[in-house]
Amino acid sequence: MDAASTLVALVLHVTPALAAPDRLPVMAPGGRLHHGQDPLELSRTVTLPTPGVWYLWLKVTARGTEPLVVEYDLDGAKPRHRPRALIPIETYAKSQWISNTLMPGFRAEVHVAKPGAHVLRLKVEGEGADLVVEKMALTLAWSAVPKGDTLDHRDDPGGGRAYFPADDLEANGFREGFELPPITAVRRYHVDADAGDDGRDGLTPATAWRSLAKANARVFEPGDALLLKRGGKWLGTISPAGSGTAGAWITIGAYGDGPRPLIDGGPDSAVDLRDVSYREIRDIEVTTDPLGGGFGITVTANRPGPRPKGLRILNIVASDCGNAGIHAGGTWDANDGIDEIVIENCLAFRNRGAGIEIYGWHQGGWRDGIVRNCTAWSNGGMGGIYACSGRHILIENCRTYHNYFLGTWFWNALNVTMRRCESWRCHTSGERGGFDLDYLVNASVIEDCYSHHNEHYGFMLMGNGNQPMIDVPKVSRHNLVRRCLAEDDRPPFWIIETFEDSIVMDNIALATGKGIAAFEVSGWPDGIQDGGWPARCAFTNNVMCARDGAVPLSVDDEPTRLANVFDGTWLWQAARDKPLVQWGGTNYNPAGWGVKSPKRPWRRFTTIGAYRKGTGQDAHGGAGDPGFAGKAWQGAIGLGALETYRPKPGGPLSKSARAASPVTAEWLAARAKYLTDAPGLPDIPLAPAP
Repeated sequence: MDAASTLVALVLHVTPALAAPDRLPVMAPGGRLHHGQDPLELSRTVTLPTPGVWYLWLKVTARGTEPLVVEYDLDGAKPRHRPRALIPIETYAKSQWISNTLMPGFRAEVHVAKPGAHVLRLKVEGEGADLVVEKMALTLAWSAVPKGDTLDHRDDPGGGRAYFPADDLEANGFREGFELPPITAVRRYHVDADAGDDGRDGLTPATAWRSLAKANARVFEPGDALLLKRGGKWLGTISPAGSGTAGAWITIGAYGDGPRPLIDGGPDSAVDLRDVSYREIRDIEVTTDPLGGGFGITVTANRPGPRPKGLRILNIVASDCGNAGIHAGGTWDANDGIDEIVIENCLAFRNRGAGIEIYGWHQGGWRDGIVRNCTAWSNGGMGGIYACSGRHILIENCRTYHNYFLGTWFWNALNVTMRRCESWRCHTSGERGGFDLDYLVNASVIEDCYSHHNEHYGFMLMGNGNQPMIDVPKVSRHNLVRRCLAEDDRPPFWIIETFEDSIVMDNIALATGKGIAAFEVSGWPDGIQDGGWPARCAFTNNVMCARDGAVPLSVDDEPTRLANVFDGTWLWQAARDKPLVQWGGTNYNPAGWGVKSPKRPWRRFTTIGAYRKGTGQDAHGGAGDPGFAGKAWQGAIGLGALETYRPKPGGPLSKSARAASPVTAEWLAARAKYLTDAPGLPDIPLAPAP
């Protein structure tokens, strides 16, 4: 039944006198939403103090014989496709908290661009049931669970806090006002969804084509541009053939005024290009059926012969797709890929697959790539931004949040630099982390990045044992992680398995909660994911802070015997009766996984002197309140948080003895052996900044 035809124009506007809350959830009063044949609409003004994704929960009573569905929006904005925009209501004898949508595995969610007052609206479809919404609750935490008349946030990595101050939200990530250089083209073909005619030549706006099929029938030549009229909407796939040249690219873009042209691929991909070179896609919006398998944009290489080269995906919005929003590269099981990929100023959200993903195979799958100023939120699949199997890659100024797996990560890669990126509140399945330097990653850099409030780790630095994959051991070696911040992740830094010969320096970690370590160095024996522990790593001049039962530093037994060196560490235990360091024990008991391994007790040190004497580590550094420039555990959004945790002039941390940099000429020379074919991308530093 059409909701609009049954909707009674009764809107209850209530503006509760609420101050900006500092605890979750944000509550709003309910009301009767449906009675017999009379559906109603509820509207509530809620004060939401933090930008990002908020999950909507309804406490309802529904008596009757027929189920209903409730449509929701915030300030008129809702998911584009109905399965994500509808909450199914069964008939309940007793009140129930509900949040799931008709899209399997996804909760009802709204997106808040700016903090402040917002209007939440509910309306109903169906007939027959008596539906009362007793209460509404909005929360930042996927891990919240119903409890009585509210939600329980005991497992929230933010401790149930609702207020996270926001820095300039356009400091990095996607910007709506981003401007690209004008399109230069030899020939321009136009498509107008409303006034076009496929019988025309398409060469001017006045003689535009109408359909995507007309465009797909043409093999485009170097210097051509295919332009879609702004404000137009098409159902289907655009897949014009043809390759450009280095001096004459082929462009798919937009013309005219108004919003981006929208391509809805339905069950298929919206844009599908294969085995082409020197192609640019810009200034369009894409979506597909969220219950189908289509990508928003997919550009792939699948045939033998010379590798495709040259792909630019610029200023794209990809949302509510059945697979990844933006997918580029080669296939999983072949030595192919696309070289020189640039993905810039793109926004990918609420896709059933990843937000942005680039694939290849065996470290050479794609080469010389850049992902810059992109934002990915509330995506499933492989998470926000995922770089797989490439070399010589730069990921910078990107933001990922509320994704369903990982925020920003790469694996099976060589010479990747990730810098000035932010990731927060990843959740629900698998690892749920902010940043991941995964196995078989060599000679790569993560610097000046910020992770916070993810349900699992902030930064995971790992190998995966010594077993080969396509004749290459799955060890990660000669990597550099520096000047990063992780706050209230679980744990903030997790160095695990065969992460070797690498440097982790000048980072800051803050942990909260029993059983959490700000820095955890651990692993497991053979038989579990190929096993292994970190070896020959330098952990230098890091700041490790803990409160509420957490510990600043935890190092498993095996890593204490594998030439790992800690120096210049600053340790802060906010609860003085708790240990600063736990050392040499067994963090994970593998017996529960069917592997025989002895469980070793921990040595716990409550003073810096006892730790130094008992381990021989950290001749430099110190312990106590480090004296940050701002207040610790602020939970800010935005890279401005990096400034909060710089040492206060004259404070204890600024006066502490620092260890010498482990980035030596010898280490750089060993690292350079992995870079013999590096093209020398100017944006990727091969040596540390001054």
